[in-house]
Amino acid sequence: MNNFVFKNVICSLVELDIIIHGKAILEFFKNNSDFFKLCEGREPDQKCLDDFFTDAPANYLSKKKAWGCFVNSQLRAVIDYIEGYPDDKTVFGGLLLVDQLWRGQGFGQCITQVFRSALLEKGFQKVRIAVLEQNINALKVWKGAGFKEVLPRKKKKFGELESVVVFMEIYL
Repeated sequence: MNNFVFKNVICSLVELDIIIHGKAILEFFKNNSDFFKLCEGREPDQKCLDDFFTDAPANYLSKKKAWGCFVNSQLRAVIDYIEGYPDDKTVFGGLLLVDQLWRGQGFGQCITQVFRSALLEKGFQKVRIAVLEQNINALKVWKGAGFKEVLPRKKKKFGELESVVVFMEIYL
């Protein structure tokens, strides 16, 4: 567990488990459904929760991790990633979803700094992420954090929508 302070509040980053945290994560997804509507064209459901824990390339499911950020026992953000993908020194970041009430205050940036520090301590050198083109706010956040677009954009279906994926990277 990694603790950090944000605006005089203690925040705890905890590795998530679907059995222990599944109900809280699904409730969090439903309370922050704007992402799923924008990027997948649907309301969050059990499949969204299952995908959060299992959506990974073949042979990388065992390297898939998920963290939750808790404040006063309330889930305020989630982040999932795959260690050692697409190469041993890279982490592929998936979803970073911050509670709507905590957005726009630097909370997500704080989480990404803690996350990047933890990855650096584990010996990783780079983080690659995929952001959907229509998620303009996320693109601004990641660009502001120093991520650069690195690969050609690619179309892929997420939920009910076909979207254009923007791949970005940053060296740790």
